[in-house]
Amino acid sequence: MPRGGARPGGGRKKGSRNKSTAERERAVQLAMERLAEFDRLRAEGAAAEVAAAKTAGKKLMKEIAFDFAQLFAGISAFHQPYSGWHERRDENNQVVKDARGRPIMDNDNKHFDEARFKEYGKLAVETALGAASYESPKLSAVMVGSAIVTEIEILGGLPDAEDGGLSKEDVKVIEGKAEEIEAPKSEEPAPLPKAVNDG
Repeated sequence: MPRGGARPGGGRKKGSRNKSTAERERAVQLAMERLAEFDRLRAEGAAAEVAAAKTAGKKLMKEIAFDFAQLFAGISAFHQPYSGWHERRDENNQVVKDARGRPIMDNDNKHFDEARFKEYGKLAVETALGAASYESPKLSAVMVGSAIVTEIEILGGLPDAEDGGLSKEDVKVIEGKAEEIEAPKSEEPAPLPKAVNDG
């Protein structure tokens, strides 16, 4: 069929974009530019805050958390048990026994204190876990930060082959493939056996 209606050769040239396609592409481009500018400004703002804190001699919260995690781990290590144990002896070098007659065992670490070891160990782990996300970001945070969702509203239907969309032959191929896929068959439950009444 000749293009152009009343005048031969008139109308939109084959392969050229129509006005709505160009507008959609421009809207997407503007949105991408806005996101890039937002990311740049956010990065500059964070860098400025860090620089201001360092020049003022202040520690960042993540640095304080790292320091306390190391402090708590050190205190916990000071009170941890060594692998060696020995029987407690009195001033006469006799073995000290408990109420049941069992010898009381002491650890080779003279600073061993089980309660403090557990308390500071727990604080070290909690503080380290809280600070870990600042040292190495989670994979989910990296993936979410890099994902860009673009929503495009299509007005007037799907583009045809002239706009770079599907041709009639492509649609026929797709429709043919859809017929090849069978819908899952629903299985009916087996009938219940009938009761035999001998009576």
